[in-house]
Amino acid sequence: MCIVWNQSKKLLRYGESCILEEALFYLEEKESTMCHFPISKKIKVGRSDACEIQLCTNGVSRYHFQIEEGVLQDFDSLNGTYVNSKRVKCCSLCMQDEIVFANIRMIYLKDYVLLDMVNNPYINAELDCKNRAYYPSDLNVEMPKVQKFDIQMPQIMRTVQKQSLFSAIGPSCMIASSGFISSILIGYLQKQRIETLFTSMISSLTMAFTFMVYGLYNRNYQYKLSVKESTKSIDMYNAYIEKMYEKGAVSKGAFEKKIDEYISKYIDTYQHENRDVIYVGCTYDKWCEVSYREVSYEYALNDLMQKREQLISNLNQSVQVPVFLKQGVVLRQEKGLIK
Repeated sequence: MCIVWNQSKKLLRYGESCILEEALFYLEEKESTMCHFPISKKIKVGRSDACEIQLCTNGVSRYHFQIEEGVLQDFDSLNGTYVNSKRVKCCSLCMQDEIVFANIRMIYLKDYVLLDMVNNPYINAELDCKNRAYYPSDLNVEMPKVQKFDIQMPQIMRTVQKQSLFSAIGPSCMIASSGFISSILIGYLQKQRIETLFTSMISSLTMAFTFMVYGLYNRNYQYKLSVKESTKSIDMYNAYIEKMYEKGAVSKGAFEKKIDEYISKYIDTYQHENRDVIYVGCTYDKWCEVSYREVSYEYALNDLMQKREQLISNLNQSVQVPVFLKQGVVLRQEKGLIK
């Protein structure tokens, strides 16, 4: 290997080292074991002992691929098969084509294949190729994510009541009484004629009557307006609650569908990789996270608050989620222990 560092140049062989401007370079030789396997008509490659080339290493599927009459056929392996750096399902091979899968490199030479085992796949004492267990973390299968819901607080309104009758006609009574008393005092002190006094009293009573009519009308109008606003607010929140119920039902259905797809994908991949018994248990878990604001005891029994609590309770219902277990692990407990 030739190393060029700034204006310095050094040629290294395996096992040699050198220092260039306080930087140490060392060329390490890594042994590579080359093995060749003759090809008759058809060979299979994988972890299974039924394969002509059995490679028990991580990343190799139980039945990875086969070569038959110069055609490579991938068996839907988990990590794929690459020919000349391109992932393939089916490919016609040419002389000296490079086949790569997992950490293994293979050269196709028509009558035989040359296997380059830099990391020797036969030497792996920790791997049990016959009884290996696969779990979602191995298979790149992920559970669907938990949904999030934020439940809004209703606009709390007190019970609509009419204005008190005294508040409506009180000002008119005050005007009438003040006008009556003023007329008597003025007539007595100024010695006015009785006709003038009656004229002043009638004017005061007319003004008082007008204020009384206005007060009663305004009392009724304000009551109807408050009822209308309250009804509108209640209808809007009821519509919001119904919309959240619909959204929750759709999201829950989608979550359960993704759970089914997750189980199917897991089982299909597991059976393809392991072809063994699958232990699938189930548990109950939340499918969504509900956030909401607590209310004071004063409004706890409000009708809208009761509807909100029912919605939150509905969203907090648990659904069945799968649990993939090893043999002997407890699935559930009902009166006795079930394994």
